Amino acid sequence: MLRNRGYHGRMTRKKPLVSEVNRKKRLEFANSNIDKDEAWWNDVIFVDESPFSVFSQTGRVMVWSKVKEDMKIDNLQPAVKHGGGKVMVWGCLSAAGIEELVFIYGNMNKEQYLQILKENLHKSAKKLGIHNTFKFNQDNDPKNKSHIVRNWVLCNCPKVINTFPQSPDSNSIENLWNELNRRLRKVPVS
Repeated sequence: MLRNRGYHGRMTRKKPLVSEVNRKKRLEFANSNIDKDEAWWNDVIFVDESPFSVFSQTGRVMVWSKVKEDMKIDNLQPAVKHGGGKVMVWGCLSAAGIEELVFIYGNMNKEQYLQILKENLHKSAKKLGIHNTFKFNQDNDPKNKSHIVRNWVLCNCPKVINTFPQSPDSNSIENLWNELNRRLRKVPVS
């Protein structure tokens, strides 16, 4: 009866919970940058880190099956204990392209993040052709905003773009992570 009326069972979509205060800050950020032309954004280096799992354990996958067919191989999703292994990577990109990809072992802390920036940020900016003019953009992860990282960034980056709270979806590199994850799902990984 529900289907006849246009209703279908679906998984709920997820979206970040953003407070009213942070909505206003996001809007202020957008309004302060709306008049910047495309050339201004060409010098922005977006940096971020992301985990990639061998067996994705995130989200639920729905299948349609008949009664007593739920254990057929086509209706199962492979799973292993503790996610089956993951790798964390740090990367950067700009309008000129994608640069360094750094593998991170263990849980990254502010000291390890700072070391990655010291070893890779200027090298990447040079390869991208924006070494002396780049604008640095990172999200508001606590390790990114730690005292030692903020001081290094202020002293070593020509310009810093201050992002708003709950900002991961404003970073262009998130699109790269999504595409990389989508492509990894098509390849058998062991």
